[in-house]
Amino acid sequence: MPEQVEIPLDDVGSTQKNSRKHNSSALKTVKDFIMETDSETEISDDDSVESLKTAVTKNLTNMFGQSSTTSAVSTDSSDFSNPKNCPFCKIIHGDGDKVLARFDANSIKAECGLIIINDHKPASEIHLLAIPTERRKNVTDFNTSMRTAMLDKLYRHAKKMDSGFNVEDCLTGYHKGSAISVDHAHMHLVYPKSKMSWLSWLIFRQSFYFEDCSSHGNSVKF
Repeated sequence: MPEQVEIPLDDVGSTQKNSRKHNSSALKTVKDFIMETDSETEISDDDSVESLKTAVTKNLTNMFGQSSTTSAVSTDSSDFSNPKNCPFCKIIHGDGDKVLARFDANSIKAECGLIIINDHKPASEIHLLAIPTERRKNVTDFNTSMRTAMLDKLYRHAKKMDSGFNVEDCLTGYHKGSAISVDHAHMHLVYPKSKMSWLSWLIFRQSFYFEDCSSHGNSVKF
C-alpha cells in the first residue's frame, strides 16, 4: 500500500463563504467516488477530510492493484490486436478534428509518428495527451527517443497554448499497470498543476501507478 501523504486542498478563495461552498462540493465529489468504488465503505456527512483522504487512497489501491508489474495486462490478447476497440486508434486513423498536432516518424526521428490531443476529462486548464501512431500498451514499450519526442512535443504545444507557460508548474507522466485507462500508450501533460484538485493530484502523483516525468521540462528547448 502506498505511503500516506498530506494531500493539499485547492485554494478556495479569500472568503469563508466561498471556502465552505468549495469544501462542501469537494467532499460530495469524494464521497461519490468512494461510494462508486467501494460499496463496503460507510460514510456520513460528519466524516472529516482526513478520513476521506484515507478512504480514497485505499480505494485507489484496490482499483489499481498492489503492483504495476503484477497487474499489467498482456498485450497479446485478441481485444488488444483489434484497433476497432481502441479509441485512440479511431482518432489517429479517422477523427482528425480531435487532433491538435500530428508528427510523422521522420520529423521526430523516432520509431513511429505521434499525435497531440486534448484529454476529454481535463485535470487542469490544459491537459494534453501525446499518443504514438503505433499501438503498444505501455509507454515503456517504446525506446528512449520516442519517449523523449512525446514529452518534447507536449511541452512545446502547451507553450503555444499559453504564452506565460511555466515549466515548474507543469506535470507530465504516464500511468502504469492496472491504472492504464486505454490500452494504447500515451503520456499526459497537465498545466498548471497548481490548479489541480487534490483528487486529480492523487491520481497523477508519483506512485506505483503513475510515473512522473516532469523533470524533463527543464531540458526542453522552446
